Amino acid sequence: MTTSTNGIIVVPDNDRANRRLAELGFQPLAPRKRPLRPVWVFGDTAHVPLTRQLTALVAVEDASLAAAFNWSAIVVNAGKGVYAATHGHTLGGGRNLLLHRLLLPPSAGLVVSLRDGNGLDCRRPNLRLASKTEARRPRPPHRNNTSGFKGVTLDHTTGRWQAQITANRRYRTLGTFGTREEAAVAYDKAARELHGDFARTNASLGLL
Repeated sequence: MTTSTNGIIVVPDNDRANRRLAELGFQPLAPRKRPLRPVWVFGDTAHVPLTRQLTALVAVEDASLAAAFNWSAIVVNAGKGVYAATHGHTLGGGRNLLLHRLLLPPSAGLVVSLRDGNGLDCRRPNLRLASKTEARRPRPPHRNNTSGFKGVTLDHTTGRWQAQITANRRYRTLGTFGTREEAAVAYDKAARELHGDFARTNASLGLL
């Protein structure tokens, strides 16, 4: 690493990058057409520059691996999600490689999931392996949701707020409540019981 008045510039570890690329089925690093954008370390976090004037965060231990690539900001779901990605090549052609998948390679039948759903926070505590079903759970309320809470809808017949949750591809009604906040609390309780560490609750979304 190179020290600067603004922090520490990370030296890329190309050997480590090529080993990880091989593990993921990608070809080795190609000769660079453009200079690498520097990765900076401030305290215990490394800042990875992206396009669109955005930055991804990684652990200091992963900084030299991330620094071996230039990263772009990939916008998904009509602007609701942003991920850090670089372009790589496999035997089948070119495809994007996401930063969080580079840092934590998936195992058979599992994918890399972000605990808080933030695609730009790729620090180790935010990364975990999950099934595809578990990985889909960290989502905010649907855009058509009028209650403002996950798992809560208005029962127009009674005027009360209904809490419901999906488990094993089936809806479970948790009851109706006088306020939407009470319904949201009921949803959160059921989510923690059913999904444990993978539960995405209104509290974790900052809605309660």
